[in-house]
Amino acid sequence: PMPIVLPVEEDDVEGAPDMEEMLVWSTEQSKLYLELLKTGYYALYYGTGILKITPVEESTTRHVMVDEMEPVMSMVDEPLIDPETQMPMMGVDGQPMFETREVPMIDPMTAEPALRPTGKRRRVEEKLTYYIGPKAEALSPFDLYVDPLCTGFEDAEYVIHRAWKSQSWVKDQVASGYFRKLEDEDEEMFRASVETSSAMLTASRGLGGGTGSGAKDKRAEIHETWFRDGRVVTMLNKAKIVRVVKYPYQHGRMPFVRIVNKLNPGEFWGSGEVEQLE
Repeated sequence: PMPIVLPVEEDDVEGAPDMEEMLVWSTEQSKLYLELLKTGYYALYYGTGILKITPVEESTTRHVMVDEMEPVMSMVDEPLIDPETQMPMMGVDGQPMFETREVPMIDPMTAEPALRPTGKRRRVEEKLTYYIGPKAEALSPFDLYVDPLCTGFEDAEYVIHRAWKSQSWVKDQVASGYFRKLEDEDEEMFRASVETSSAMLTASRGLGGGTGSGAKDKRAEIHETWFRDGRVVTMLNKAKIVRVVKYPYQHGRMPFVRIVNKLNPGEFWGSGEVEQLE
């Protein structure tokens, strides 16, 4: 499917083609087609496909050669200041005394010190951002828990999205301040929970699991719960609340889209082709 933007009013006619071009570009850059394909597969097979839409900034680093710069210096005469009185020092002839000093020149355009190349070059890492905008992710129906009495996202009291993340990803979120401990929580216990996988934490409570043989045994389990009252609560390894915020979107809605193969009136989950064939 291709995005099509039609003007609603006369004032929209001029901007509609530009909006359509931007949507097509975002669709291609965010690889929406592949996510739609996955969601369609889930809908056909299980009855319901779910897309989660989030804003992203995708970037990479590259090495570039840059000129080494040095400040442009100039010689100026400045009055000598008495360190005790902070007043200009006077000579025997009663005139202020001056000293010649070398100071950086100021660029009049930027009000910053003027720079010039030294003739040497060095290799540096440069961040290259190639996409900022919305991105849709196809979610597995087995990683989504919705209010059992809801008929859609509009009347759901809560929606929980489960994800499995690496330990390095979790540590990055903690380092950036995105995840943080509660005010009354012990710092060492919080760090220990960050560095412990979900399976190991479950095994430590005598609940089984934690063999270390599966890929998920080495990952952290993230539960992100969207409540209807506008709160978003993120829990780490079913043990630690690491983030509590309000909805970040101005529209005030949950960032999920449901695609249903065969609608069952009054129910959230639809029916797939496999169920009907059976």
